[in-house]
Amino acid sequence: MDDEYEVNDEREAETLISMTTSLTTILVYIFKLFLSSQQFSSRSGLRVRLDLGCVWITVIISHLFPTYFLLISY
Repeated sequence: MDDEYEVNDEREAETLISMTTSLTTILVYIFKLFLSSQQFSSRSGLRVRLDLGCVWITVIISHLFPTYFLLISY
């Protein structure tokens, strides 16, 4: 019985990680489309850099969160 629960936990963890990775990929793709539609001028340059920083923070947190969640769940 315990082996069955361990297999289910591993499957749930893999599903959670793959969903997070897929979501991150979609968000990065949308952001790239946003960047390609932006006009790069001296005024919008700072805003684009701030947006890029927010995207990288989001990517890092979304990749760290499943690992952190798995660590505290055991």
